[in-house]
Formats: sequence, C-alpha cells, structure tokens
Amino acid sequence: MSTQLASAGLEMGRSVVLLIGGADGLEDTAQDLAAFVDEGVITVAAKANAVVIDGGTDAGVMALAGQAHRALGEPNPLIGIAPLARVAAPGVEGATGSTPLEPSHTYVVLTPGEAWGDELPWLIGTAKVIAAGGPVVAVLIDGGAIAAREAEAARAEGWPLIVLAGSGRSADALAAASADDGHLVVARMSAGPSALAAIVGSALKAADD
Repeated sequence: MSTQLASAGLEMGRSVVLLIGGADGLEDTAQDLAAFVDEGVITVAAKANAVVIDGGTDAGVMALAGQAHRALGEPNPLIGIAPLARVAAPGVEGATGSTPLEPSHTYVVLTPGEAWGDELPWLIGTAKVIAAGGPVVAVLIDGGAIAAREAEAARAEGWPLIVLAGSGRSADALAAASADDGHLVVARMSAGPSALAAIVGSALKAADD
C-alpha cells in the first residue's frame, strides 16, 4: 500500500487526522456541524500539514469535509476510503454502487468488500502507512454502528479519540459512557468549534511529542 500511495504523489511520514462520522441522517444538523468539521478538523489539519482520512462519499460528515477542504483551497491531502462495490465511480471497473464520491477529495482508495464497513482494515491501514509511526488522531462526529466500530478500532491502535458530544448517535453514546482518560477526550458542541479546534490541535501536538 505504501508504494501505491507514494506513487500517487503522497508523502509518507505525515500526521494524520482520521475523521469518523455519519453519512446518513444529518439533514437537520448538517448546518450546525459544518463549522465543527471546517474549523475543528479541516482547518486544524491544514495548519499542522496533516493528512485527513475519511469515508470519501458525498454524504454527511464526508461531504462537509470536502466542502471545507475546497473552501480552504485544498492545501493538504484529503483521502477517502470506501468499498468499491458500494460507490458510483464512472469508468472504474467494479464500482457498481449508487453512492457518489465527494469530488474535492485529493485521493480515493477503493477497497474490496460488498458492504459498508468492509473498508475498515484499509481505513486503519492507510492511516498507519501514511503516519509511518507518527501521530494519528481520530475524531468522531455523530455516526452509526459502522462509525462506532471505526472509533473503537482507532482506540485499539492507541490513537487519541476525540468525540464530539452533542453531534448525535454514536458520538453521544460514547461520550456518555466514557470519561476523559487521555486517549478518549470529549469535546462538546456547546463549547463551539474553536474548542474542538483547540482539542484536536493539542492532540496532534501531544501525539507528536
């Protein structure tokens, strides 16, 4: 995988922000969450020259990430990871799904698998390959059962996990069930996007020390 990513022009050994979040059911909250994805994740990553990795589709949190990335002028890589059989990618053999990819992503890695969630090993693996032993910070915003699995997989790697309480579903459930312990940190929507930005920025710096 590292050879393929490098051949695509992606520099290895960079900090990574793994953005985990909901794809569906955000119609009523997308406007509120947009500032948190923009200021709290995409802008912080750009300032840190970090790579952002998410699910790559033009839906939910991933769509918000693409919009923020485009508005910033796409200064750093935004990588989407999705199962080939679930997405619509004209001209790509095997891309027989109906879900469009978000067009502002710098790179998209299309993985084996027939179901959403089958891409999880590649999501984690890509973050590890790009970071090359350097810092990886995961951020969970909203999300269903698949996002919860991704968040737990990130924790299992020992990466800091930042959960945005108030964003809904899995993020709220995990925030309610867990205390801040240095590896899982709860950010609250009520504190505003700047608070999330400060937490993500601090986590990237601490993980790099």
